[in-house]
Amino acid sequence: MGGEAVMRKGGGARIRRGGAVVLILCFGAGGAWAQVNCDDPTLTQRSSGIVSSQPKTSTTDIVARTEDTNITTDRSDGIAHRHLGEGNVSVTVERSCISVTGKDHEGIAGNAQQGGTEVNATDVIVTTNGDNAPGIVGSSSASSHTVTVNLRNAGISSNGTLSHGIEATQGGTGLFDIDLENVVIETRGDSAGLFVSRSEDGNAGGTDIYVRGGSIQTRGAEAHGIDVASLNGENIGEHRIRTEGARIATSGRGAHGIIVLHFSHQSGRSISVDVGGDIAASGRGSRAVQLGTVNELGNATGNGGLDAEGFSKQTVTVNARLTGGSGDGAGIFL
Repeated sequence: MGGEAVMRKGGGARIRRGGAVVLILCFGAGGAWAQVNCDDPTLTQRSSGIVSSQPKTSTTDIVARTEDTNITTDRSDGIAHRHLGEGNVSVTVERSCISVTGKDHEGIAGNAQQGGTEVNATDVIVTTNGDNAPGIVGSSSASSHTVTVNLRNAGISSNGTLSHGIEATQGGTGLFDIDLENVVIETRGDSAGLFVSRSEDGNAGGTDIYVRGGSIQTRGAEAHGIDVASLNGENIGEHRIRTEGARIATSGRGAHGIIVLHFSHQSGRSISVDVGGDIAASGRGSRAVQLGTVNELGNATGNGGLDAEGFSKQTVTVNARLTGGSGDGAGIFL
């Protein structure tokens, strides 16, 4: 590869820029195969954790890797790599703990303005405390590339408004590919466990979410377990959400277990939800699964497009127990 990093024990790396890639490696003093020990930090930076960026004029990819590292920050990001140009961003974190205090800061984040973004984390614990402080973020602002989030054996805890456990956003035409295995997410405040959103500028790509094992628990009004939305009227992508042995529990008013909104007038749009784990949405007006919604005129909106027979192209397949809340709550809302 074009970039080279020289490792130093204790959590640092010198970076040599030699071409097409900036490679950042950070290893804790315990060695590459050490167990995570959040009580014995190998890297503690009150002002900042591990942060990098590339300017608008750059086409150099960012490839960042952090292992066996404990990061505690106050009013700054834990691990954040951002590209303002046309390059891709790849962030990998293994056997590490990240604790972030302060609003508007992120635990682990990868953002590409015009390229693809990939965030991979295994055996990590992420905690955030503050408003708009999501645990893990993957985003692409204006590209046709995919936003990928792969997590294994992870714990994510957030406390604050709009401090989603995992946040994936796309402003372009690319796809979402999100794969979670044995991930435990807990949020307090009006924050979703997994929040996936395509802005009004994104008009083509679909969403694929697969959650295996683990759990999602939220506490707060409209703090949905899995919240997926496409906001552009031209979007024709398919939203596909699958859970397998993953339990979802929400306890706030209007906090749905899984909600999918597809605001598009294109007939090609579709929604598919396969539920293989129990969902309990206990707040008033909460639904275990909701596809689409009803507007002020009482008309259905945000749902799948119509097929040749006039039926919405949206399906819910259930092999689990679904429980809705009181009032107009329900197990399934279509």
